[in-house]
Amino acid sequence: GGEIQALAATLDIDEQVRFHGYLAPPELASLLDGAVLHVLSSRHDAGPVAVLEAAACGVPTIGTAVGHVADFAAMSAPAAAAIDGHQPVMLARGITALLSDEPRRIELAERARDWAVAHDSRHTSRSFESLYRRLIANR
Repeated sequence: GGEIQALAATLDIDEQVRFHGYLAPPELASLLDGAVLHVLSSRHDAGPVAVLEAAACGVPTIGTAVGHVADFAAMSAPAAAAIDGHQPVMLARGITALLSDEPRRIELAERARDWAVAHDSRHTSRSFESLYRRLIANR
């Protein structure tokens, strides 16, 4: 019922767009399970959690080159597709190209999921613990 929903109605695309609101993790995972692509169109986003959630569910991300999208796309074996700039036409072309290239889409999805599995909460807590130990040792 917010501004974006009103804009969708004004643009007469509200029948093609669904706004889910807050979803609990199991509901989100279930929703992502049916997705073939995750799109992030942010102009600024340091660490978009939605990219990590999609990756954990094996859904590839395409989006503007911000945060995790830029990081995943810059990996030696890319795990996302990043579009430079903020032109909607370029993002739309990138989405169309990726949807038309199933092998690449699947490859990105697998790499993103592999990264998410390797960087789970256990990995993250060990990394922080190691960092804290180094900081304490250097005091």
